[in-house]
Amino acid sequence: MTTRSPLVLIVDDEPHLLSGLRRVLEKEGYEVTTALDGETALQLAREKKPDVVLLDIMMPGMDGREACRRIREVAEGVQVIYITARAELNDPLQLKRLRSEANAFITKPTTSKRIISAVNGLSRSTRQQPEESQLCRTGQLTKAEDYSQSTEASEDDRRPIR
Repeated sequence: MTTRSPLVLIVDDEPHLLSGLRRVLEKEGYEVTTALDGETALQLAREKKPDVVLLDIMMPGMDGREACRRIREVAEGVQVIYITARAELNDPLQLKRLRSEANAFITKPTTSKRIISAVNGLSRSTRQQPEESQLCRTGQLTKAEDYSQSTEASEDDRRPIR
């Protein structure tokens, strides 16, 4: 019996970010699918049941927060990483809301190493026993930089992803 690579759904309304993030994660051995908007992301989540979703908050139409709520309804146990601008993290009330919605967040601009570290940390938790991953499902928010396990970054990995 072979095990599949964890599936990551990347959702962002900027095509150049999607292609850059796809390249980084596929290089790490992840299966990747992408969506340019929340509606498409919801459809893909329903069909493919991703392990991890990298989700931009600021998108036209269905924003990332609404997409997160709806994706969690159709893909049980999915781990969500918000990709957000720093300004959203300056408001204590906004930060509290984000903590209740996503498992982690990464601020833009970021690096490949931070993305890989966050996805590695959360994709491992989806493969653990239910009791072990309960902390993630209850909405604990952790900065991506806090994950201790990451891969060695190459020069390309140190370039900012914007």
